[in-house]
Amino acid sequence: MNKFGKIYVKIVPTKGNRDVFSISVMVEHPMESGYRHDGRGKIIPRNIIKKLSCDFDGETIFAVELSSAVSKNPMFQFPLRPRKEGVLSCLFIDEFGNEKSKLVSFGD
Repeated sequence: MNKFGKIYVKIVPTKGNRDVFSISVMVEHPMESGYRHDGRGKIIPRNIIKKLSCDFDGETIFAVELSSAVSKNPMFQFPLRPRKEGVLSCLFIDEFGNEKSKLVSFGD
């Protein structure tokens, strides 16, 4: 069951250093821990994101593996200092192997 919604990517120059950008990546996902109950008392099955990998022109620049649920619609932030124009690719994978990705052109 694929629970991914939209992926949002925000790219903002950092203050004081215009060569470095702050990248914020947020994905719509319920991040169910497997401990909550529905209205009938049944446990809502666990469904979390297991991995996020962000590449810039094929080179991994940020990666994280999750082992437990974080907040619904999680957001991740990291810096990027691009040396050239390129494509930022962000890939999310949940524990069932479902994938959701987004490509963002990044240029001067």
